This record gives sequence, C-alpha cells and structure tokens, in this order.
Amino acid sequence: MLFLNPQQRVLLKAILLMAIPVALQTIISVGINMVDTMMVGALGETQLTAVSQASQLFFIFQLTLFGTTGGANVLIAQYWGKQDREAIRSVIGYTFRIMLGTAVILIGIAAVFPQQVMTLLSNNPAVIETGTQYLRIVSLSYLFFGITTVIGNTLRAVGDVNVAMGASLVSIAASVLFNRILVFGFWEIPALGVVGSALANILARILECLILVVYLAWFEKKIRFRLSSLFHPQKALWPSFVKNCAPVVANELTWVLGSSVLTMISGHMVFAFATAYAIFNVIAQISCALSQGIAAAAAVVVGNLIGEGKRDELDRPIRLLQHIGALSGTAACLFILAIIPLMPKIYNITPETFSVLTQIMIVGGFIEIFRCIGFVNNVGILRGGGDARFVFFNDVFYLWVFCIPLGWWCCQQAKVPLFLVFFILRCDDVIKAFVGNWRIHQGHWIHQVTVQPEGSPR
Repeated sequence: MLFLNPQQRVLLKAILLMAIPVALQTIISVGINMVDTMMVGALGETQLTAVSQASQLFFIFQLTLFGTTGGANVLIAQYWGKQDREAIRSVIGYTFRIMLGTAVILIGIAAVFPQQVMTLLSNNPAVIETGTQYLRIVSLSYLFFGITTVIGNTLRAVGDVNVAMGASLVSIAASVLFNRILVFGFWEIPALGVVGSALANILARILECLILVVYLAWFEKKIRFRLSSLFHPQKALWPSFVKNCAPVVANELTWVLGSSVLTMISGHMVFAFATAYAIFNVIAQISCALSQGIAAAAAVVVGNLIGEGKRDELDRPIRLLQHIGALSGTAACLFILAIIPLMPKIYNITPETFSVLTQIMIVGGFIEIFRCIGFVNNVGILRGGGDARFVFFNDVFYLWVFCIPLGWWCCQQAKVPLFLVFFILRCDDVIKAFVGNWRIHQGHWIHQVTVQPEGSPR
C-alpha cells in the first residue's frame, strides 16, 4: 500500500472488497465437500477414496456450471457498465435454463449408472461399491448447488458479494452438524457412514439455496430478477449469450473431463498414490481460493471498464491484478507446505500414503504459484475482456496433448518416481500462466461482447 498512488489504492480496495468475500465463499463451498472427505476419512482410506472418486461427477457439473456462469458474468459485467438491467435479467434467464438441463442429465446418470461411473474411475472393488452408494444419493444436491451458483455468480457480477458468502457460512456450519450426526450417529439416529455424508451434503445445499432464493426474490434491489425472465428472455441476446458462453462451457467441460481422466490415471496406480492425489485435490481447491476471488474481481473490473468504453484505462488495473495474483500464488504455496505435518491428524491415512502425500504437496506447492497466476491472467483478465476462445485453447491444449498421454505412459511404468508422475499430470498449470501473460501483452484480447436490443429498457 505504501508504494501505490491514490488511484491505485482506490482500485486495490475495490478489488479486495470483491475478491476476499468471493475467496471466502469459495473456501466455504469447497469446505462442504472437504467436510465430507474429512468425516468419511475417519472411517478409513477406502471410504475416503470412494467419496473423492465419486465426487468427479459433481466436479464435471461444477465446472460446466462455472463455465456457463463465467461466460454469462462477462456479459453481465459489461451490461452493468451500461446499466442495462433488462439485458442482465435475460442473461440470467438463459443461464438458469442451461443449469437446469445439465443438472437433470447428470442426476439421471448418477441415479441409473452409478456403478458404471465408479468403474471408470477405479479398479478397486471396495471403492466401487462404496462410491456407488454415495454417488446415487449425493447427486440430488446438484440441483440445489446449481441454483445457488447461478444466483451467487450473478450477484458477484454486479458487486453484491456478501449475501452469497453469508449463505455459504450457514451451509458449511450445517454440513458439519449434519455430517457429525448422520455419519457417526447421534442418540437414536444410527451411524450411516458414507450414506449419511451424502444426506448431510444434500441438506446443507438445500439450506444455502433457500437463503439465496429468498434474497433474490424479495430483497435484491440492483437487478430485480423476475420469474418471467426465465420463460421469456430477450431473443435478441441469445446469439451473444451463446457466442460468449459456448467457448467457456466447452473450456470448462473439456478441462474437467481431462481432469477426470487424470483422476482415473491416479486411480489405476498404487492405492497410496490414488488416496494422496484425492486428498491434494481438496487442498488445492482451498489454496487457490484467493486467486479465484481475484480472478472474479478481475473479470468484473475489466468487463465494467470495457462496457463503459474505457479501454484506455485498462493498463494500470491489469498490472495491479497480476501483481496481486503472484502474491496470492506465493501465499498458496506457503499454505500447502505449512499444513503437510497436519495431514495425519486430519485424515486417517497410513505412513506409506503420508509419504506419497508429502511428495505430492511439495511439488504441488510449487505448481500452485503458477496456477494462481494463470487464474488471474486467463479466467480473470482475458475472459473479462471477452477473449474466451483463446482461454479455451490455452486451458485444454497442454492438458490433452501432453499431460494425459505422458501421464498414462508413466502410469504403466513402475520405475517412474511418484512425485515426477504427479508433476507431469499437473504441469500444464505452469505453461498456461506464461502463455496467458504473453497473450495479455500482445493486446489483441479486448472484445465488446454486448448487444443493445431495440427498445431495451434500463
């Protein structure tokens, strides 16, 4: 703060006021899943691995949804710069439609083919059986999580971040309580194990969803979303919505499928590596939360400035955002390294698994620096500027042509050190950070993505 001029201080304050609540909300949202793994992890490594592997279907839904809302948020941020509320309501309506369709499809898959899904992710019979029980039930939470995410991301795009964070705080507190009661039993309630964890997840998501629905329907004053916007959005906005959201959805879906393939590869290696990989995935979601918040703030700041026609004022905010992103990456690395000694106390794991997890966390901490920088560059600045197609290429190309093929080859070679296998599976994050920075400095990433329908009210 001492080295910033007054204008930069004002901008930094605005970024942090948006980024910190979003980061806390991300941590809390991830925390709900982490509570599941921690509670179930106390039952044993088989249950821990099963719940983590079964969560891959939710991960697909989560990132597909983040892709849709991420693309929609670019539109909303630019329309908010123009103060075009009617257009914003239409964008929200289209987003809800896509979310509902995706949720129905994935819930159907989880209900009808849970064992087949688990067989793809693991070759361990005990993991498949336990994961099947968990997946069939927990999939019902997808719908409530979807509604929550659409509302929360919409509020974020117009600078209203505190309500979603408050709802998430209530949700994680409920998740801890419900997990404690249903997983281990309480008074006359029997211990339900992984089934109880799935039920606790559903109850916590329902509570969070209800809070945000009530707020949007009766208390929100900026957008004033109406149910009619869900059934009758402006047709003129549909091409712009598809053009902006399709690359982002394709980006997230292709990336999450690749990530699921990496999980599948880990599931076919030694059991200790599969368990350690599952644990690190949860830790990594928390460690990058601040950078995700900064990326969300970056998309809003960049989108608002473009919507207001202030492209010439982007240089200083971008430099500041990149510096904050680098600091958040360093903090993420230090966080991962600092909690290594706590892992045996949090999870009921064997010494062999802890040894593998230690190697993974040391390598992962280094990678996390670049992953956080990449979040700000790609998900924040470039997407906020409407450059979704380039972000799509940058996010998935190195994963599919390098990490997955080479990682699968390493999986078949018993002599490859496990820490090196992990680095190969995740090294695309290092490459993407540098490529995203190059794209920003090229200056060809700024695009006006809004349209102005005739007669659109403000």
